[in-house]
Amino acid sequence: MYFSIREKKILSLLLDYPNGITSEELQATLQVSKRTVYRELSSIEKTIKSLDVQIIKPRGEGYRIVGESVNLDRLKQLIKEKQEELFTDIVQRQSAIVCSLLLM
Repeated sequence: MYFSIREKKILSLLLDYPNGITSEELQATLQVSKRTVYRELSSIEKTIKSLDVQIIKPRGEGYRIVGESVNLDRLKQLIKEKQEELFTDIVQRQSAIVCSLLLM
């Protein structure tokens, strides 16, 4: 299971704030746009689905991560694991995108 650096930050924040964290707080902490927050949360939701963990947002409250404690503990372990960074800078990422487009 792969998480980007930003996804790890979001997951850590969600785990650190069991009562929820607002979209605005995520934007300010990560210094990204509202659209980026939504996109990252959507990606995270798909990835963590296999762990029986989900992100919820009750009306008028912030985002929260919920699941059984054993599954949340597993997620915490996955976040802490060192993983090889596939694309460490923008040039590498752009090159990978161009290569995949050319191969199509």
